[in-house]
Amino acid sequence: MSYVYLLDLHQLIEKRITEAKRELDTIKSDPGEIQFHRGRIEALSDFKGFLTERLNPKLPRAFRKVRPVKKTVQGRAVNK
Repeated sequence: MSYVYLLDLHQLIEKRITEAKRELDTIKSDPGEIQFHRGRIEALSDFKGFLTERLNPKLPRAFRKVRPVKKTVQGRAVNK
């Protein structure tokens, strides 16, 4: 995978999470729709965590400065 694609993927995931959170805030009546958006946010966050944990440490230093590597503590990302 190209390094630029990985950085673009991070940006795309952030954008999708923001959209899902915004839609979750506007929906109030349909429980199925609420559950859908919560699941979407959770899945995107898990994928983002996977990328951060597994692939970011393999980036060259110049790219790591653009997208800082985060350590995880018991499944939660923490700034290094």
